[in-house]
Amino acid sequence: MTEILTFGRLKKALNKTLVTFQHKKGIIIDLRFNGGGWDRAAYKIASRFVSQKQVGHLQKKRIKGTRIKGTNEYGKLKSFSVMPKGKNQFTKPIVILTSDFTASTSEVFLLAMKDFPYVTIVGDTTEGIFSEMHEFQLPNKWDVSLSHQHFFSKEMINYEEIGIEPDIVVLNSREDLETDIDPVITKAIVLLKKE
Repeated sequence: MTEILTFGRLKKALNKTLVTFQHKKGIIIDLRFNGGGWDRAAYKIASRFVSQKQVGHLQKKRIKGTRIKGTNEYGKLKSFSVMPKGKNQFTKPIVILTSDFTASTSEVFLLAMKDFPYVTIVGDTTEGIFSEMHEFQLPNKWDVSLSHQHFFSKEMINYEEIGIEPDIVVLNSREDLETDIDPVITKAIVLLKKE
């Protein structure tokens, strides 16, 4: 979910990818070191891996206060749905890999995907930082950014500061790194071979 790709290029890349993978028995999506990007891109990607429309997440924004008096009030709760789009969808077994570096838009992608019966999340609990940042400048010209949104799963769970737990916890150790063993991806392969 990189900001480098334009949405037009993203669509072309997804079309090519889905044609390439359409005869595969399952796939692994590795989000372990994905710090985020655009929520819109997360939904565009998720739309190629879902079998039906469903609520992905809900969110609300803090109501803007004045310079003198802020506000702790939030606006109306908005619902965001993911639905099948494009020429092909991949709805066979999918294993999504996560870590404590999986953050922001990657977590929004997980909210959109996690409840489909053919999706399994493997790895570590995500970072738990969903909100976009409201940027502004102080009178002394310092640039400031503050989180100003609440994100919820369709069950109205707020994972901010908590993160999304995987279905199957598998952690990498320092020894794994030193011996070039990746138990997370190994577990994903084992799961796909069972399907």
